[in-house]
Amino acid sequence: MRASSTPSTPETIGPARRIALLDLPALHADAGARVPLERKAAALLALLALDGARPRAELATLLWPDVTLAQARNSLRQRLFRLQRAAGCEIVVGADALRLADDTTHDVGDARERLGADPQARAGELLGTLDFNDSPALAEWVDMARERWRRQRAALLAEFAAAHEARHEVVPALGYAERLVAEEPLLEHAHRRVMRLHYLR
Repeated sequence: MRASSTPSTPETIGPARRIALLDLPALHADAGARVPLERKAAALLALLALDGARPRAELATLLWPDVTLAQARNSLRQRLFRLQRAAGCEIVVGADALRLADDTTHDVGDARERLGADPQARAGELLGTLDFNDSPALAEWVDMARERWRRQRAALLAEFAAAHEARHEVVPALGYAERLVAEEPLLEHAHRRVMRLHYLR
């Protein structure tokens, strides 16, 4: 069953130049306001955030595979209009190819910085529990993107754990190592590091 999606409100919150793609996809304004993203808007922004510029026609057919190209393009135009209205500014730009505006940020993009400051940061699945099985090609992309994100996060956790351990900072190293074990319980090297750090502590 497809997860329910929450439509964005028609009011602006803006300007909103930050996108949350993890857990509950949303637009975030500087003032702290938050507008949840509906399913296809979230997928569109994730595609542009993680893959960069994509042809407009390709995005339209990926998001609306069961209609004609003209209908898909029209649906994409409407979605872009609603996104701009909700954000209070253009966060997607381009003509034949679409991309995120240069000053638009997202929470996967600053994972290194945030995880470096807090071993518990950046939790959550990419695009939360949203289901895209009504579009097989999009569902395949989402599955691969989620796996890439999990591998990226695991690599960062291992890197920070190793760096703190090398500086003999046992407590912060243990924070990263224990989170890595919790998220990737089959990684033998992560379990070995946790045991070693507990011994050193």
